Amino acid sequence: MDIRGNQENRKKLNIRMFTTSILVALMTIVFIGIILTTHRKMIHVTKLELIPMGWFYASEEMTHSEYLKDENKKVYVLSASHEITEEMRGRTLSFRTDDSFVDVYLTEQPLNILHSDLGIYESDCIYHFGDIPHFGDSPGTYTHFVLIPDHATGTITVRVETPYKNKFLSNYDFYIGSQNELLYGFLERDSFVFLSGLLILVFGFVLLFIYAISWAEGTRNKQLYYLGLLSLVFACYTNCPLFVNHFVVQNPEVQYYLNYFSLFLLPLLAIAYFINVVKGLRLYVEYFCFVALILILSLLHFTSVADYTRTIKVFIISLGVFAVSLIVQITINIRNVRRSDRIALIALLLFMIVNVIVYTFGTTLGNQSFITKMGFMMYVIYALLSGLRQVLQTVYKQGENKQLAELAFTDNLTGVGTRYALERDVKDAALDRIHIVSFDLNNLKYYNDTFGHERGDVLLKCGAECIKRVYGNVYRTGGDEFIVLLRDQTDEVLDQLHETLRKEMEAYNKDEHEVKLEMASGYSGYEEGDDSYEDIMRRADHRMYEEKRAMKEQ
Repeated sequence: MDIRGNQENRKKLNIRMFTTSILVALMTIVFIGIILTTHRKMIHVTKLELIPMGWFYASEEMTHSEYLKDENKKVYVLSASHEITEEMRGRTLSFRTDDSFVDVYLTEQPLNILHSDLGIYESDCIYHFGDIPHFGDSPGTYTHFVLIPDHATGTITVRVETPYKNKFLSNYDFYIGSQNELLYGFLERDSFVFLSGLLILVFGFVLLFIYAISWAEGTRNKQLYYLGLLSLVFACYTNCPLFVNHFVVQNPEVQYYLNYFSLFLLPLLAIAYFINVVKGLRLYVEYFCFVALILILSLLHFTSVADYTRTIKVFIISLGVFAVSLIVQITINIRNVRRSDRIALIALLLFMIVNVIVYTFGTTLGNQSFITKMGFMMYVIYALLSGLRQVLQTVYKQGENKQLAELAFTDNLTGVGTRYALERDVKDAALDRIHIVSFDLNNLKYYNDTFGHERGDVLLKCGAECIKRVYGNVYRTGGDEFIVLLRDQTDEVLDQLHETLRKEMEAYNKDEHEVKLEMASGYSGYEEGDDSYEDIMRRADHRMYEEKRAMKEQ
């Protein structure tokens, strides 16, 4: 019953891993397709200097948009105008928008809401962001950098349009700076976002490196493997849009899908991780519920029925439900969790639940995963230290096991295999393909009694070395008894080996040595009716003793 249950669990685990691999492959293909079908652009950045005063704002709700596929969809528009001063000319204006289309115009007078019929044409537009997306309504979250010409006069007007009411803002923080200084300002302002994401990314690589070390040492710590992947994906999801957009991806739409794909992978990797941390944890239903949810949301999105931005709350709420379910199941299986892991696991899930509540009932703008990131960083640091300790313990234990194995499987005197090594190796050989050669050294008792055990040890060493040179694989099974295990040999080959051994001993005995080598041997292979290698060995021993008797009679 236990065997059947274990087989069923392994089958379910294989199905989960196979499904995850398929989803990862599909998401990767789609992501690569988006990269290939979009244009990359570099943005030049400058110093962070807030322009808080002097902006004139106007907003309006409209029932059509030139940017969206659905022209009848309601959009929310904000225009912000500011008189161009001497300090602004030749510098860069910077601001961030969430899932919005942006145009920047140079006009003589401030305008409330800009339309082409008001005399604003493409020639007046010095910056545009947000081509019609391949899928959905959002061009992505972006930090904009707009270079104001040296000759600019009048007014600079920023027009922001979004189809999402919760992403519509009544004002923005506009910054202006000189060449390359804005970057340092944003880096200082968003240092926690950037550095925490970078830290989690580094932790992910370190965990995978530790896993590689453990794998090379013969152990596969799947907890480290899945937590390492989870860290990399989480870092991808919580990245700082400024740095990833402008210096890695260089395309907002790619960034948009990168965030969502990584979000979809998080629960699948989390399930794989928790299964390996908590023994007895059954998350088969939860896993396939997430798989179905991902497929449904993707289908709705790519068929333009619904946008990810409009349905993502469903997915986030499902993560909260999943966290609650995990806490319940971990509590039930708490005895199967190491004591040192219990508090860390529960704390991580509580951080996640609080973050979901804030996201669902609070704001969806800004650093949405701040609370989860804090909990995850603490947990990863704990897991990293725990993983290092486990690897060191494993390496130490393997060193001990290796020494014990050498003592158990290697004869200390002759350096050949022991009877335990023979029993180990014979298990890997097909019974109907093996031959066994049995040897017995002559005169060991004579040398021990006459010259002492040191001279007897010399005889054993020389005999073992001679057999090893001819046959290769040798085991010492008794005081002066040796066994050779061979595979797929014929009687003719065995006769030739026997003759070669005889010549080796003659050549050895011609020289003056402390001992003289004499030994009897006999061999046998598989015969019909044999049930084990002991049956073959008994015949080989019998033939060896026959030869030994014949040698005494000469």
